[in-house]
Amino acid sequence: MQAIRPQRHYLVLVNSLGGGGAERVAALLCNAWAAGGHGVTLVPTFGERTPSAYPIDDSVSLVYPPARGTGRSPLTRARRVADLRRIVARTMPDVVVAFQVNVNIAALLATFGTGVPVIVCDRSHPELLPLPRGYLTLRRWMYPKADRVVVQTESARRWFSERIPAARADVLPNPVLWPMPCATPELPPEEFLNGSEKLLLATGRLDADKRFDLLIRAFTRIGLPGWKLVVVGEGSDRDRLARQIASLGAADGVLLPGWAGNIGDWYARADVYAFCSRYEGFPNALLEAMAAGLAVISVDCVAGPAELIDHDRNGLLVPLDDEGAFQAQLEVLMRSDERRQALGAEAKRVREDFSLLRVIERWDVLIADVVGGGPSVEP
Repeated sequence: MQAIRPQRHYLVLVNSLGGGGAERVAALLCNAWAAGGHGVTLVPTFGERTPSAYPIDDSVSLVYPPARGTGRSPLTRARRVADLRRIVARTMPDVVVAFQVNVNIAALLATFGTGVPVIVCDRSHPELLPLPRGYLTLRRWMYPKADRVVVQTESARRWFSERIPAARADVLPNPVLWPMPCATPELPPEEFLNGSEKLLLATGRLDADKRFDLLIRAFTRIGLPGWKLVVVGEGSDRDRLARQIASLGAADGVLLPGWAGNIGDWYARADVYAFCSRYEGFPNALLEAMAAGLAVISVDCVAGPAELIDHDRNGLLVPLDDEGAFQAQLEVLMRSDERRQALGAEAKRVREDFSLLRVIERWDVLIADVVGGGPSVEP
C-alpha cells in the first residue's frame, strides 16, 4: 500500500513573527498551504521566540535558528547563513519562499549549490527602498539566481526587467481578507462620532511619507459641515500632526484616535476613504477600503493605486503632487451621495479579484512551474 505524503514541503523564511506586511502575507500563505495538505515550515530568521502578530495554524512547523542578536558583522551574517543552510538540509523542502531583501539574499546564499528552488519576494517598490550599498550589490548579483522574484505591482516588475533583467520577476499581489478579521485594541467608531456625522477616513502609520498633513489641509479648507476626518493609526508623526490640527483650529473636526484592531468597523462606518501616500510597496489599506465598498480617492503614487483604481469608475485617482486637484475632487465626492454610492458599488469588486483563494491559486501556478510534478508518493 502506498502512503501519500504532503503534496509539497514549503520552507518559508521571514525576518520575525512581528507585525508587518511581509509577516502578514507569509502567515496567510503558510496557513493556506497547510490547509491544502502541504507540509509547511516557517522560520523567523533572526531566531527570536516572540509571539506571532498573526495567527499561525498548529499544523505549520515553527523552526527557530540560533538567536544571534542584531549584530551586523560579516561573521554574524555568515553564521546566520550557515544556520539556514543546516535548516534547509534538515527539512529537505521542495521549495523555499523568502520575504524581504535581507532574508532573500540569505536564502539564496544558504541554498547555493543545493538544487532547491527559491522564490524571493520583494515587498517594497525596489527603486524607492533605501538599502545599503552592499545590499544593492548583492541584490543585483543574487536575484538572477532565484527561480522567481515575486513583486506586488506591475511597476515593480518593470523596474526589475529594466535594471536587473536576468531576474525573473512575476506579479503576485497581496490578498484582501473579507470579511475583515478583528483584533485588539478595539476602538468603537461610535465613541468618536455621533450617528448623523459623515466620516472621511484614512488609515496607516503616522509618518511623513503617508502625507496625512495634505489630507488635513484639504479637509479643513473644504470645511463642509457635518463631516469629520479620522486618521486611524499610530506613529512618530503624531505630535506634528496634532500641532497642525491645533494651528488650523480643527480639533473638533479632525481626530487621531490611535491604532484600531477592528479596522473593519471603521470601514463600515466611513463614507469616503482617502489615500495620500508618497509611495507604497502595495496599498493594502486602499484595497481593504475598496473591498468594504467605500468610495475612495487616492493620489497616483508609486506603486499600486493606479493598478487598483480605474478613475471615475471604481474610485478617483489624482496626480501625486497636485494638492489643488486632490482637494477639488475630494470636495465633489463629499458633496455627492450618488457619486459615492456608484463608486463604492464598483470598488467592492476587488473582493473577488484579490481574494485569498484567487491569490493562492496564482501562487500554486507559479510554484508548480518552478517545482514541477504533482503530489509526492512513497511506497
